[in-house]
Amino acid sequence: MDNYNIRKEHPTERVGWLDATRAIAVFCIVLGHTLRGKSIYYFLYAFHVPLCIVVTGICYRHTTNRRMRLKKLLRNIYRPYLMYSILSIAIYALAGKYLGENNTIQQIPKFLIGMFYGNGNLGMTNGGWMKYNLPLWYLPFLLVLEILVGEIYELIFRDSYKQKFDLLMVLVATIVGGILYYTLPKGIELPCSLETVFYLLPFFFIGRAFSFLASVQPNIEKKMERMIFGGGLFFVGYAMERLNGSADYVSDAYGKNYFCFILTAALLSIGICYMLSSLPQCETLEMVGKNTLTILGLHKFFVLGCTAFLIPKINITNDCFYLVVSIVCAIGSVMGCLVVLKMIRLVKEHLRK
Repeated sequence: MDNYNIRKEHPTERVGWLDATRAIAVFCIVLGHTLRGKSIYYFLYAFHVPLCIVVTGICYRHTTNRRMRLKKLLRNIYRPYLMYSILSIAIYALAGKYLGENNTIQQIPKFLIGMFYGNGNLGMTNGGWMKYNLPLWYLPFLLVLEILVGEIYELIFRDSYKQKFDLLMVLVATIVGGILYYTLPKGIELPCSLETVFYLLPFFFIGRAFSFLASVQPNIEKKMERMIFGGGLFFVGYAMERLNGSADYVSDAYGKNYFCFILTAALLSIGICYMLSSLPQCETLEMVGKNTLTILGLHKFFVLGCTAFLIPKINITNDCFYLVVSIVCAIGSVMGCLVVLKMIRLVKEHLRK
């Protein structure tokens, strides 16, 4: 485990398997929103968000200029969040009646409050103040998480540091998260899901601790070792998930035991990273992984089209067939988001001319 520098001002060249991992994590999120009440649904929820955070940790590059760091986060995360939120509120207000919702126009002020508050759990007893597009909670959450870790690195380290610091921070963040989880009142709703930031913070430092996976190019023998090791971790994580149960990140529910959840999701996420880092490149997955922000921002409407209109019209009695249909719908949702992204880019290019 070599030392590595967090003070690079510019990101390194993209690593294909990390984009592929990000694509798989986001696809699991989309599939989880398509499936409901099935065993694989609970399994997906045991790791898909932690896997996204682990990849964020692996890819993280610290910028020492605080103003530049914040400006970049606002541009890359918060500005798209506002754009997708406003678009979602408009769509939901106009089309909500077709989904069985009443008085959607009158709910716009409430939705705007939910947008700026940025907590998907706000007002959940009444359906939630972000129900216009609940998956968007992840973007303000990610913004606050990266601001927090940026300050941690800025205050503690001025030069370079060793991997042992990240491993220590995994332990510290897990203890702090556990204390907060078992002491804070249930149903707490802090701005930008700050409470969830602390509950899931260990996964960021786990990603940092395993960032060497992105810098080391393994030979064929090492790839096989990674595949076997990653598969073993994944299997143990799967067995633990069956015992602990799944998570609900909006409601901050983490199975039977928070600490067991951290270990379970860590094993599953690291296992996936080890396995994917040993596989050949897949350009399709890498392309999807480069555009996950748009998929997170818009997939709800494609999923709603499937779950509200398509799937109910198919009389499915077999769980395997239901899973196949859900996977097809999830793939269609991802493709739909990419088509919309292409249209947005074409409009931007036209406006620039």
